[in-house]
Amino acid sequence: MLSELPVDVLELIADFVRDSHLSLTCSYLWHCLRLRFVRVGKFRVNPPQDVLDQFAECATLQLENIQVHNHTALQSVCNANRLHTLSMELFYISDDNVADLVHIFNNKRLQHLGLCFHAPSVGTLSSKTLTYMQEVLHLPQLQSLSFSMNFVEIGDQLGMFGSMMRQWTSLETINLSFSWAAIANPGAIGLAEGLKELHTLKHVSLDFVGNEIQTDGVGSLANAIAGLPRLSTLNCNLRLNPLRQGTSCLGALGEVKTLETATLGLQRTQSNDRWVLNLAHIGAAKQLRSLTMDFRGNAITDAAVVRLRKNLKAVETLSIVHEW
Repeated sequence: MLSELPVDVLELIADFVRDSHLSLTCSYLWHCLRLRFVRVGKFRVNPPQDVLDQFAECATLQLENIQVHNHTALQSVCNANRLHTLSMELFYISDDNVADLVHIFNNKRLQHLGLCFHAPSVGTLSSKTLTYMQEVLHLPQLQSLSFSMNFVEIGDQLGMFGSMMRQWTSLETINLSFSWAAIANPGAIGLAEGLKELHTLKHVSLDFVGNEIQTDGVGSLANAIAGLPRLSTLNCNLRLNPLRQGTSCLGALGEVKTLETATLGLQRTQSNDRWVLNLAHIGAAKQLRSLTMDFRGNAITDAAVVRLRKNLKAVETLSIVHEW
């Protein structure tokens, strides 16, 4: 019986069915739902109605390649009253259709949320859209959040996202990706203001590749992170941001008393050995057991890397990458 198979096996079957261009039958899907699990893959067309009709029984739902203007699919997600875990990859988000998402986020059972937004092309979201998202993402029961909005010029309005964060009082895991989003110091500082209020956070991942965040913005983020009393895992990617005044602004990371695992990515055009060696203070974090540093693309010498390793010898597992 399909209903007796483990979930990972059912995932493999679902992938095979999708890749073989076969249709997901209502019978097969129902067996998945009896395990309270369903995965809808990257359909070349919209999910068929018999699939959508079964969403009401789902507790865990993963949707990929969904068009925001597909009202039928979004309405089916709204009807999933048992839903506690939702992952959605949404295309063509704009001021006109972001309101369609409001009913999905009225689900008070939802504890784990993953959202990946894609604009039609590189573009700008207005404050109207971000204000509305601030209203619909009022989910104090959330335990984990993954939010991705890359190649969308969110800029200084990221501070509004920081305001949203203050209401997620149960959040333990947050994964934010705003790469190539025209973010400068004001946006980073606004996000930091929200981040420092999340005292329940244990795992933090921030991806800000290709923005314009400078010393003050990075320093604010580091200070906010350092103030999280339960933080154990940190992944922070700041590659291709203009840290012209060096890395001393990251010193606060060495004060995180509970940090056990950290990954740090840094790259700038005018780096030097001193710029890298200043990072040794991160090793002062008392509980730090594993540290990965990615310096690819920086003009630093092998001698500087050797000195940095020596200064971080107290870290049990240390990885420093500085060559392509």
